Amino acid sequence: MHPARASGLCRSAPLAFGLVLAAAFALQGQDSKKREPKRPKLDAGRDTNSAGAYHQHGMLHLAKRPQVAADAFYWAARLDPSIARCCSRCNAGTCSR
Repeated sequence: MHPARASGLCRSAPLAFGLVLAAAFALQGQDSKKREPKRPKLDAGRDTNSAGAYHQHGMLHLAKRPQVAADAFYWAARLDPSIARCCSRCNAGTCSR
């Protein structure tokens, strides 16, 4: 094989590897929707499109129903990604609230 062709193959190998990884992550992302937690049922009159409503629901159920709370926090973060930063700080014990 000609040295110039060999070096071209060496340069394209990382690109090909990167494309394979990108495709794998894209396919994995499609599966993650199947494992998405169910939205908890909120009390009547609560706005189901409000991140704050899900956050409050999670706080109410944190001690006795931690899985319900985790699902509520997940949906709060999906509706308002800025809540996710606070929740992760709270889980790390550094929340200032």
